[in-house]
Amino acid sequence: MTLALPSPLLWAMRRAGMSQSNRRDWRTGAAPPVVIAQAPPAPPPFSPPDLGNLLGWFDLQDPASYTLNGGGTGITEILNKVSAQAFDTPVNDTPYEAAGLNGHPCLHPSGVVGDRVQAAEAALYTPFANTPAAITVCMYLSFDVADPASTLNYVLSVCNSASNNGSHSFGQSNTGAGQFIYRTVNDAGTAVATQSAASTPSTSGQVSIWTLSAGSVSHFLNGGAADPAGAANSPGATTVSRISLFCKGDSTPDSPDACRAGEILVYDRVLDATDQAKVVTYFQRWN
Repeated sequence: MTLALPSPLLWAMRRAGMSQSNRRDWRTGAAPPVVIAQAPPAPPPFSPPDLGNLLGWFDLQDPASYTLNGGGTGITEILNKVSAQAFDTPVNDTPYEAAGLNGHPCLHPSGVVGDRVQAAEAALYTPFANTPAAITVCMYLSFDVADPASTLNYVLSVCNSASNNGSHSFGQSNTGAGQFIYRTVNDAGTAVATQSAASTPSTSGQVSIWTLSAGSVSHFLNGGAADPAGAANSPGATTVSRISLFCKGDSTPDSPDACRAGEILVYDRVLDATDQAKVVTYFQRWN
């Protein structure tokens, strides 16, 4: 019996570790089929509702969520994107700029009392009543001046529609170099909880996050560590019936805001550091 010996070419291919699947056909010269590894699918983009318990969402990069006046210089209403509740402008159209915040659309109330928007949306204001158990307010905004000196700047306020009493307000202080401030007034008209955060607002865009939980309030700027703790959040009875943007928002509003606001989120829970980081990364869309 005669044995067929492998050709020198086959020996060389075997020594090189070439298998039947990756070597050329030595008889025809044809290359084997090329298999291209598929990259894993990209994760879906983050959206604020992904964190759960989102009650309020105001977004100036979504033109379908607000109505401009005829001249395009102000809005007549803006929707809470969670509930589709319309927040109206009861006095003036809230000033609007098509590219006012890092080239993006924004609202720019200029410190005029009537520039506010407001609504009596119970699902959004009720969690703020009395001592809030778990709330997070996230904002992307800039202030007109580093220190307003003359008046408080309120960006978001939950209050009693008939008086200054029973309110929770977030904004910029008129003291202490204009730091971020959270202020609570109880039904008796006493300012029982005020925290001026150590962080100072900027006239450029920034992420401001407030958390309220069972007797304490904390502020975080641009994803950093919490500012030093201020007064305890224990206001007692606060009867709230309205939520307003850019003003204290009661029947005779004062302390209007002067800022450029792009987006505001309100969660009915405290966001931990991991969730806050997701919000800060998401807000990079405003840079």
